[in-house]
Amino acid sequence: MAADPEKRRYTFKQYITLLQNTERRLEYDHGDIYFMAGSSANHAAISANMWRALDNALGDETTCRAYMVDRVVRLTPDLSVMPDVVVTCEATDQGEAFFLDSPRLVVEVLSRSTEARDRTYKLLQYQAKPSIQEIMFISQYVQHVEVITRTPSGWQYQEYGQDDQFLLASLHVTIRVSDIYRRLSIPHEKRTVMPLEVIEAENEIEDN
Repeated sequence: MAADPEKRRYTFKQYITLLQNTERRLEYDHGDIYFMAGSSANHAAISANMWRALDNALGDETTCRAYMVDRVVRLTPDLSVMPDVVVTCEATDQGEAFFLDSPRLVVEVLSRSTEARDRTYKLLQYQAKPSIQEIMFISQYVQHVEVITRTPSGWQYQEYGQDDQFLLASLHVTIRVSDIYRRLSIPHEKRTVMPLEVIEAENEIEDN
């Protein structure tokens, strides 16, 4: 399909100017700018709870910092995104830094409008960023958390429910799922195992 000749393309410098002059969340992807839609109350609360849980777990002595919503993560020179929560342990990402270049953990709270892109395109971009060691997806519709961890042999996938807690190996902290959904009326995930019908094999026909 041919590109739309009337579609505006932005330089990275123009993207920075827009970021500095708006309260909206913007992502930059090879000349395209995506305006992030406003979030639901549950989405915002889950992001805040996740940030709080990380900040408490990291403690006061760590060099790592957790940020929520408004930090711009630069994945490549032509691709910048704004995860719901992000953790960096690099001093160059902190203080007066405008961009965050070395994230260790990125967290996306899934929405119906963004889930497909988060799980496919953005997941691959996160995995391609060497500094990112863990990626989290959090549902806002049921109490369900997914953690994707970089290991020497590849990426490991784990999922957790209401009564679980999990280790974020790259940060050496443990998070409880109940803390992520604290004070929210979000249903517990129910998974039904289909009954397995065992059919007895018919008697074999004896060879002549």
